[in-house]
Amino acid sequence: MTDYSRAIPIEEMMSGLDGELHRAVDRLRASQNGLWDMASYAMGWSGEGIGPETTGKRIRPLLCLLSCGACGGDWREALPPACAVELIHSFSLIHDDIQDDTAMRRGRPSVWNRYGRAQAINVGDAIFTLAFSTLADSDAARSSEWLRILSSTCVQLTYGQYLDLAYENAQGITLSQYQEMVGGKTAALVEAACCLGAVSAGAESARRDSLSRFGRSLGLAFQIQDDFLGVWGDPTITGKPNAGDILDRKKSLPILYGLESSEKFRTLLSGKPDPSTVPAILAELELCGAKQRVLSEAREWTSRAFDALHAAHPQGNYSPELERLARALIDRQK
Repeated sequence: MTDYSRAIPIEEMMSGLDGELHRAVDRLRASQNGLWDMASYAMGWSGEGIGPETTGKRIRPLLCLLSCGACGGDWREALPPACAVELIHSFSLIHDDIQDDTAMRRGRPSVWNRYGRAQAINVGDAIFTLAFSTLADSDAARSSEWLRILSSTCVQLTYGQYLDLAYENAQGITLSQYQEMVGGKTAALVEAACCLGAVSAGAESARRDSLSRFGRSLGLAFQIQDDFLGVWGDPTITGKPNAGDILDRKKSLPILYGLESSEKFRTLLSGKPDPSTVPAILAELELCGAKQRVLSEAREWTSRAFDALHAAHPQGNYSPELERLARALIDRQK
């Protein structure tokens, strides 16, 4: 019988995950200390200002561990895929920062800004490889299925990032194309985290599918919130320039709504935006209703995420813990 009063051991999970991550990255220590030094910095374990801010919140791997427990499994069984998910996330941030020319990450120089672009590519590739080594070297019965899911996810992730870059100077991007892009570059890894947790517990297909839908919907809601902050976020909280996505000509959801709804907005965005044009662009986005539409879309995907979570019938106290974590991901301000 499930003990519904038992607290979820979040601190123990985080400690177990941290140990798994250190063991994975330490594979680089023996023969390539320079590569290990860069990987350690990328993971937030070394360099200036180390602490919770530099390591990140580890939300994706925690979703994996919680999904395993929610399906009645021992969360420790999901440590290898949880570790792999976080390594893939770290790899993607390193390469994204290079492609987007992002100089700062989590309050300090990004990996390429500290070590150079070429070496950042190298350490990103190493961390990517470590994710698969972690799963391949596991003697768990489900390791081959883990590998299949993660490899498919990485193809989606890379394709989504390709579309993100390709759309910057493209015209006439549709909302369905936007959803395809963010479904790959953001939602795919969140979906995989939940799916891998369910697989680790040996969950039946219906429960696994529900948790996968939860992860995908959560990932889409997360990206829409990120798009909102990229236009209307407080730079003193986000650490990014106000309306950064406008200046970078990103095809984020607010911009697509503006392009769809307002001829004036299309005219304002037809030239290369600069800080002097941002106030007029922001005013037109609000006037044409883009801001409210983005908020409404975020609420819709949030609702879908929680409907899918409830359909999975999480055991014990895993349901409120997954809901809490989802809220932390969706309601963040940076």
